[in-house]
Amino acid sequence: MPVSSLFTAIIGFFGVVVGAVISASVTIYVTSKQQKAANKRLRAEYYMEQKVEAMAEMHAELEDCFQTVDDFIDEMSRATPLSEYEENVEPKIESFHKTLMRHSIYLTEEQEKSLYGMKTEFGMIGADIEDSLTADDENWGEEPRTHQGNLWEAWEEAKDQLKKEMDVPPQFHQSDSSNK
Repeated sequence: MPVSSLFTAIIGFFGVVVGAVISASVTIYVTSKQQKAANKRLRAEYYMEQKVEAMAEMHAELEDCFQTVDDFIDEMSRATPLSEYEENVEPKIESFHKTLMRHSIYLTEEQEKSLYGMKTEFGMIGADIEDSLTADDENWGEEPRTHQGNLWEAWEEAKDQLKKEMDVPPQFHQSDSSNK
């Protein structure tokens, strides 16, 4: 009987060791999966924070640039020197363009189209302003209205695109659009 007791004890011991190894393996596997999920969530939170900051910066640049252009047009007269436009308005347009280029990676195709459309409108109204300010007296027009209506429309669309992104979390925004 002593041999069979010893044999039973050895089998019991190896059973405990195998059970411990299986238990440790499962624990390591589950912990690894949980850690990967936590890392993925943290990475997603980081990039979402970056995107929100980028959208907020683009919105601020858009508003600042639009307000500067609109105020300049409202106050512009025949006596307004071109240098005033070059010193006050052009830097705002350039700043908006640089911000757009820097953060375009975060834009959807629709947002990109809208914001680049806004950039184009800023360029066209800027050219109209320059043409008006450099025109001789007989060709002077009170205001460069050629593209101003388009500027307002583009501004509203660009604002709406940014507002939509800022108001609705992306996962909800995507599921809402698939239900319609």
